[in-house]
Amino acid sequence: MKLYLNKFFVSLIVAGSMILSSSSTSHAIINGSPANAKDYKSFVQVEGCGGVLIAKDIVLTAAHCACRFAKSGSVIVGSDKLNVVTRGAQKRDIVPGWYAIHPESPYNHHGSFDYPNCLNQSHGAGDMDFMLIKIQPVTKRTIIRKIPTLYKSTKVSTRKKLKAVGFGTKVHNPFAGPDEDVFRETLYHAEFKAHSDKTCEDIWESEPFIDYNKKSTFCVSNKKNYCTSVSYGDSGGPIYDRKRKKVVGIASYVELECDSNTRPIVSVFSRVSYVSDWIENTVCELSDYAPATCPKD
Repeated sequence: MKLYLNKFFVSLIVAGSMILSSSSTSHAIINGSPANAKDYKSFVQVEGCGGVLIAKDIVLTAAHCACRFAKSGSVIVGSDKLNVVTRGAQKRDIVPGWYAIHPESPYNHHGSFDYPNCLNQSHGAGDMDFMLIKIQPVTKRTIIRKIPTLYKSTKVSTRKKLKAVGFGTKVHNPFAGPDEDVFRETLYHAEFKAHSDKTCEDIWESEPFIDYNKKSTFCVSNKKNYCTSVSYGDSGGPIYDRKRKKVVGIASYVELECDSNTRPIVSVFSRVSYVSDWIENTVCELSDYAPATCPKD
């Protein structure tokens, strides 16, 4: 059984609002370890999803996370405590209406975002799952110095060590059992390695709601601890190269169940390199702090 983070979010917003209201900003890294906020100053809590700061006033997250807020709200940048603005972190408002969903994403409603229509999406998970949102600019230098660059290589080496980060559920399916405290309140991270494109295609080919696109997505596992994964609420969160200087992908969906006797559970990330031109061009349009490489007016 698979857990499609974007479709699962939509159905739970409709039918499980009580659950989401008690954990509406939860993120998930299962079987990871506590992370130091100093190492992840670019990590952003985005209204029930993760995200990553890529300019002083721009956050990269998943397109399906648009279903978690209605054109406004706030984010917390650089905190290792859930919903807490710790020392060195900042809470910033989302600039109303200033966001961009990738034009090929099924969540892009002709260039606009309509909340009720988002709830009624019937498409499958994962493809072109990118969104940029504009926020009040971050001003703390300790955060600004940690803004990562984009990973540009079209391939993610199966030997490259990657780190995903978030606020973690303790089980893969937090809604299958009795009510309990399944969400951590401290930032966690875990190490992963990518699978080959062929392996990822083979894993997802039998799933009716998944049209796995090896150009725009890649999948990862922890091959030492088979049940380590991202999970419910981690959508939009970044996976970095091990040194955390480049953003390689954005969390999109994951398998729901882990069988430690067969193979490691697989998490799927949207491939940043595939849309790096779109990201950079959109930052140039949206940001008040666009890099010097942007065209001059």
